[in-house]
Amino acid sequence: MDTPSENALPYVYRRRVQWGDADPALIAYTARFLDFAMDAVDSWFRDVVGVDWYAMNTRLGIGSPVVHLDLDFAAPLRPGDELWLAVTVARIGRSSLHLSLSGTLAGARPVYSGTLVLAFVDRESVRSIAVPPLIREPIERYARDCGQALATQ
Repeated sequence: MDTPSENALPYVYRRRVQWGDADPALIAYTARFLDFAMDAVDSWFRDVVGVDWYAMNTRLGIGSPVVHLDLDFAAPLRPGDELWLAVTVARIGRSSLHLSLSGTLAGARPVYSGTLVLAFVDRESVRSIAVPPLIREPIERYARDCGQALATQ
């Protein structure tokens, strides 16, 4: 997997589609598109926010389960294709984060797009918590750096 430039905006996660990602029709199995999205968001958290999902859960005691998901498909992916997934912030609420994903074939042809909505919760009680400043501040900075008019609740 390639690592995008730290200064590139928006953040783009790159992943080569592997043989094991394909179904009998020799295209990426539909369920793998969600895996690609989750990997992109986890990498975005690590590289942009400064803490990945594992550290949020184990070190900070913060969970961020996906509470809503939608994916729209535009074209198939085949083994060997390079998927580029751009991650942008659509909205940040008191305890939620709406991320937009835009997947293209090597940065050109649209492949799929989607939205993930995450809720921030206390890992032990699984009760809603406000997005901690340690996480909120880099997200808001990233959105500003991307030129996004960030909607908040």
